[in-house]
Amino acid sequence: MRRNPQPSAWFFSHSISTGLRHCWHLLAMLFVFAISFQSQAIDSSILTPPLFQVEANHKLPGKEVLKLEIDQQGFIWVGTRRGVFRFDGYEYQPLESANKLDLSKLHVRALLADGQILWIGTMTQGVYRVDLSTWQATHFARNPGMSGSIGGSQVNAIKKDRNGKLWFAHDRGLDSWSEQSAQFTPYLSLDKPDDRYHNYLLDIEFDAEGKLWLSTAMGLASMDMGAAGFRLFANEGEMLHRVVLRRLYLASDNRLWLTSQNQGSYILSPDSGRVLQLEQDESSAAHKVINTGIAETLEADGSRRIWLSGTKGVELRDGKTGKLIKHLQGNLLDHHGLAGDVVYSITSSPSGTLWLGVLGVGLQFHPPQAQGFSLIDRFAPALKELFSSNIHQVLNLGADELLVLTEQQASRVNLSTGLIAPFSDDVKVQQKLLVAAIKDHQDNFWFGGDSGNLITTSADGHWRNELQLPLTKNDGVFVKSLALGQEQELWAGTDRGLVRVSLDNLSMSPLKNADGSRFISFVRCLYLDEQNRLWVGTQGGLGLVMPGADTVNLFSREQATEGSLRHNQINQILGDSQGNLLITHPEGIDRLSSSELEKLTVTPEPMSSSGSDKNVAVLRFSPFANDITAQMIQPARLVALPTGQLWLGNTHLLDENGLLLAQFGEREGALDLGWSRSSPLLDDHSFAYASNNSMQLISTKARPQSIPDATVAITHIQLGSVDMPFDPLSPGLVVGADDQRFSVRFASPDASSLGKVDYRYRLDGYDNDWLAAPEDMRLARYTALPPGEYRLHLQARAQGGDWGPELLLNVSKVPNYYQTLWFQLLMATLLLALLYGLFRWRLARARAQQLAQFEHRDALRKAEMLSELMEQKNRMLAEVGHDLRTPLAMIKVQLEAMQDGLLQSSDATFESMANSLGNLNRMVGDIVQLSAEEGTNLAMSKAHLKLLPLIEEQITGFRPLMAQKGIRVSFSNNCQPELLPEPAVFADKARLEQVLGNLLKNSYKYTNHGGQVQLLLAMSPSHLPQEPQILGASQQAWVTLRIDDSAPGVAAEEYERLFDRLYRASNTGDADKAETASGSGLGLWICQSIIRAHGGTITASPSPLGGVAIEIQLPLSIPISAKQPSLPATGSITDASQHSA
Repeated sequence: MRRNPQPSAWFFSHSISTGLRHCWHLLAMLFVFAISFQSQAIDSSILTPPLFQVEANHKLPGKEVLKLEIDQQGFIWVGTRRGVFRFDGYEYQPLESANKLDLSKLHVRALLADGQILWIGTMTQGVYRVDLSTWQATHFARNPGMSGSIGGSQVNAIKKDRNGKLWFAHDRGLDSWSEQSAQFTPYLSLDKPDDRYHNYLLDIEFDAEGKLWLSTAMGLASMDMGAAGFRLFANEGEMLHRVVLRRLYLASDNRLWLTSQNQGSYILSPDSGRVLQLEQDESSAAHKVINTGIAETLEADGSRRIWLSGTKGVELRDGKTGKLIKHLQGNLLDHHGLAGDVVYSITSSPSGTLWLGVLGVGLQFHPPQAQGFSLIDRFAPALKELFSSNIHQVLNLGADELLVLTEQQASRVNLSTGLIAPFSDDVKVQQKLLVAAIKDHQDNFWFGGDSGNLITTSADGHWRNELQLPLTKNDGVFVKSLALGQEQELWAGTDRGLVRVSLDNLSMSPLKNADGSRFISFVRCLYLDEQNRLWVGTQGGLGLVMPGADTVNLFSREQATEGSLRHNQINQILGDSQGNLLITHPEGIDRLSSSELEKLTVTPEPMSSSGSDKNVAVLRFSPFANDITAQMIQPARLVALPTGQLWLGNTHLLDENGLLLAQFGEREGALDLGWSRSSPLLDDHSFAYASNNSMQLISTKARPQSIPDATVAITHIQLGSVDMPFDPLSPGLVVGADDQRFSVRFASPDASSLGKVDYRYRLDGYDNDWLAAPEDMRLARYTALPPGEYRLHLQARAQGGDWGPELLLNVSKVPNYYQTLWFQLLMATLLLALLYGLFRWRLARARAQQLAQFEHRDALRKAEMLSELMEQKNRMLAEVGHDLRTPLAMIKVQLEAMQDGLLQSSDATFESMANSLGNLNRMVGDIVQLSAEEGTNLAMSKAHLKLLPLIEEQITGFRPLMAQKGIRVSFSNNCQPELLPEPAVFADKARLEQVLGNLLKNSYKYTNHGGQVQLLLAMSPSHLPQEPQILGASQQAWVTLRIDDSAPGVAAEEYERLFDRLYRASNTGDADKAETASGSGLGLWICQSIIRAHGGTITASPSPLGGVAIEIQLPLSIPISAKQPSLPATGSITDASQHSA
């Protein structure tokens, strides 16, 4: 490779003055030179930068691209003759205003994206200001009679200075814009304020110092900040005088590039005022090129390129010297070339992608290339004829020279000079179609022809000989593969088999199959390994010819490989640095390891056609780089490097084990040129990749470019099907209560030019994880989102890169009235009230039902009680009637006896009748008493009553009656005389007499003959278990009267019911007593009523005498002192004094 001495000279001329800083620059440049051959050895005229077309160009109306502007988000604004369109990397969207200003017919002359504001300069209508957050458009037209209006109708350029002020260049001068006052301030030429040409401005630019430069119809002008106007720039020789400059551009080295209308291009150094006019190529000078666009790119090797676009294509110039590197012209046949001659506007994005607006086509772009890729310009004038037909083979001749065999001719291509020459001047050679070539050890060339022939020439191309190969057929048989053996032998592979040629005597012998038959097969490739074994790639498998043998042993998927060879069509055979053999076929790449190859150290026995000979070696293949080749339609050609690494086509760099070291995309420079026919190494640092009709030069040290983080931008927001405006710099969305669906479409405009882009999104508060968005959709859509505040996260990732920064969209979902908190609280309150009402209703209903049940049961109970009562009353009345009839019958009998004289009227008779009347009277009194008790109308006449006389009187009255049955009656007074000599109660005497009479009468009636009745009177502080009632300093005292009789008694379970109304206990005595013991069942009940009416109690219990004990407790009317000793309890009453009969 040739070396350019310029870097060394440059270093020594500057090292003393610049010191260590320039040393670092030198090291960087040396590194670039070490890995990039084309900057030193390749003539730039035969290289071309690849350009790509936007797929959506067919959707761009009119395709008349006049202006390009890239905004902060990476969107490309495309100005045309019929409006403005936004390109998001995938599709064009027309710019429309929300306030109905028609922007679709604007003839665009200038564009400026300033944050969320887009300024549009037009041909005849002044300037438009569009707020991209609201889509509100404002029109500023020229109005001479109105102060503050823009001064011209044709606005050709809009720029923003370092202070944020906007400047407008138009056909009548210069205006600045004040955002505060919303007015324009005019500036005119100080040379000739009234001259139209001096004030006809085409472009604006600011230099590194902030000075304003203007292109006018009279040349270059400038204006210092604060000046009242501008003046024409004066330089030595007035090189720019009357030069109509169309475009100004400040390059990264702070020099101004100037393009003109038919008058060439210039470079101006603002600090020195020096102007350099650039040389033009012959075509540009002849056709008066109008250049209207300028852009700068940084190449992979660190050099700068300046692109000048215009009416005759694009000029590519060196950013330092201005030297013309390449002139690109429209060529529709070139898939990676310029699609049209007219390119009015050109610009570059932050990632370094160059965008071109091609008239009649749309957008094309040139992405930043990976270092080490160079595309041969097959349409360059010198190469056009060479690439007019298909390439068969490329052979490295050394010294930057290639031998290229095509269907038309064999040519020598000098990469350093770009010169193309025929391989041979010999007419015989030129008349032959050469499809394969190889150079022997004597520097002679051997060529394979198209008629089963071999042609040999000298190193300079002179004819030497032609050999017809001994084939079964020669006409139309191509000799496509040649291999040079170690023993002066040449192997020729054809469509009809394989031939060995001795270079010593030119003898030829065709090869045989293992069974001795003629080897007739389509030979696709040949490879000789270090052991001089010939490997033959055929349509039917992998052939092997051992040294000195004349037979081909075939290994295929079905034969001698146990199926490890995955396909029988062998496209390439290559040995690697480890002694392995790599076999390329349509299914991928199989590797035959060196250990397997050791099986072939001894010449194998001939194998049968079926491969069943047990002495034949079985070779086992293994897949190689399978993960990579599985992604390819067909594996590409392998190139083995001296380092042991492997190139798979022009896209993948592998290590010796097939592991991926680097991968290149088409837009990095690894263009899809088709299957490589030939990939010869040019030197240790480069190789050529040649397909049917294209060629690319690749550095073996090429490395992928660093992938910038992909930024994502929102392109559309829709509520339902309605597009909504949004702030592109801080987007937000309010979803109304009635809006059920919203969608957000997004893109990464800059990253999409570099290749495939991945997208994902996540809605905080709704999504649990990231969701992938297909690149053809780029859409996040949500339906029936619950009310609340959300944040939509959007991210993009360029192919081979990392996820870029997140874009956040605040989403607020407004609730419906029924989704608000107050409504929910109201509904909750109403629900609780409803539940409470329902509960109350159910409770009331349950209570009503329960009450109805209770009333029903009570009515039944009352009915039963009434029925029982009526039955008892009927029974009582019957008994009372019987009792009443008895004394009446006795009286009637006695009266009738006296009337008839059977009975004498004596005192005894009258006394008996009086007694009968008394009994009758008492029975009537019981009935009256019962009636009074039922009516709760028990009359009382209470007074202080001494108990001892009352008791003794009753005992005296009943003693004669008791004596008739032999019943003994006794009375004991246990009241202590010293405490209370006269026990008294507050009571109705007649009622107490009635009680004592009933009790003594019951004792008489229900006591057996010879029994006894005992009465006991005693005092006690209280008759209840609770604390006694406190009455000031005194304590309530009680008097107890106990009446015991002897047997018979009553059953234990009947004591509680003895005092029930109309209840009569069952008789337990003898039979003669049963008759006299019948009663009404009212006596004890009446007694209980009377005692309770006096505030006392009456109880019944078994008597120690064997009968029933009745105990009455009444409150004493005279209280005793609380300090007095307590009286003995009822149970401790003893006979203090007794009165016995």
